[in-house]
Amino acid sequence: MQNEILSLLENTLPVAHNVFLEKQTPPYLIYRDGDFDFKTANSKNVLKKRKTTLELYTSLSSDVDTVENTVETILDGFTTYDKSRTFDENQGLYITYYSFYEVIQ
Repeated sequence: MQNEILSLLENTLPVAHNVFLEKQTPPYLIYRDGDFDFKTANSKNVLKKRKTTLELYTSLSSDVDTVENTVETILDGFTTYDKSRTFDENQGLYITYYSFYEVIQ
């Protein structure tokens, strides 16, 4: 699922895992693989989920909703997610965070 989501997003925006090696002009996405969540039964792992976080960087408030709608349309086709937004005054960028889990096992 994660690969399918990232492939669709890469057709729309620049995407990197953890960090871009070169400076990017917004909008762009960074994705991070997070913690694993394990569910156990009878002393065995029966379910493993991986948390993925997407960080959407945009520079103008007028771009935020348009670019967010594009990202959310893709995510809506695959998964449920949590969303939050902040403004980084040092960088002058809006950052929208999307977090979702992918079942591995």
